[in-house]
Amino acid sequence: MSPRYIAPRRADGGPSPHLTARQLQRMRRRFQHLLAITSLCLLTAACVVR
Repeated sequence: MSPRYIAPRRADGGPSPHLTARQLQRMRRRFQHLLAITSLCLLTAACVVR
């Protein structure tokens, strides 16, 4: 298991503009979920049209 990326703090104390590993995983999961739903909808539509 790779170590989680810790975003460094800027001089003003604000968060880093870089994404953390957890945010990347969440975005990837959402994208895959959206892709699965879209493909299921397209498949269903193709079957209905036929």
